[in-house]
Amino acid sequence: MNRLKREQRVCERITNMDEAYDLGEEADWNNLVVLKQEVNKLSKMEQVIFYDHLLSNKKITELAAEYGTSRRTLTRLKHDLLVKLRKMLVK
Repeated sequence: MNRLKREQRVCERITNMDEAYDLGEEADWNNLVVLKQEVNKLSKMEQVIFYDHLLSNKKITELAAEYGTSRRTLTRLKHDLLVKLRKMLVK
């Protein structure tokens, strides 16, 4: 156990901060590409929630009134959408 921790510390010391940043940036880019591809596969209401609520910060109650559906239905769809998006990004 101690040997593993020691190796991890050595590895962390020799990893350049720029390299670590590049790895994070690459992961963000990959997530963006996956999201872009997968958003087109979402249902119309899931896309509304994604674009209007999550990205544009429109309130669920406003969307419910605009689309003639209940707030509860949109809240459930939002929850399901967030679970779906997490699964997409974990792949």
